[in-house]
Amino acid sequence: MFVVLGPLLLGLAAIGIYAVVSYAVAGRTREIGVRLAFGATSGRVVLQIIRENFGWYHLGRGYWMGTCPRDFPVRATTKGVINLPVFLGVPAILLGVATVACWIPARRASRIDPMAALRHE
Repeated sequence: MFVVLGPLLLGLAAIGIYAVVSYAVAGRTREIGVRLAFGATSGRVVLQIIRENFGWYHLGRGYWMGTCPRDFPVRATTKGVINLPVFLGVPAILLGVATVACWIPARRASRIDPMAALRHE
């Protein structure tokens, strides 16, 4: 059951992250256009958007790691030994998914024409 539901839930998390970031980037079209018009490179704009969204990812991950043992009685240990692939692998996979889900709308936003972005509203 976990083999089927795990990737499905990971895909739903990726879609959710992409939707939120895409909506946030769409609302900042004018700001991104001004930055590009003043000479910011597209790589700089992409890094800024990814950096801003990773703050929220780390905040949520820290909250989950802090409340998980109290909220869920499931232990990720085997005979008293912490299962490191679980505690290191799952956040690494989610970090990769969050990176790709943030990079796609950021890259799309960095390719807009500055004049079209300024005329957007």
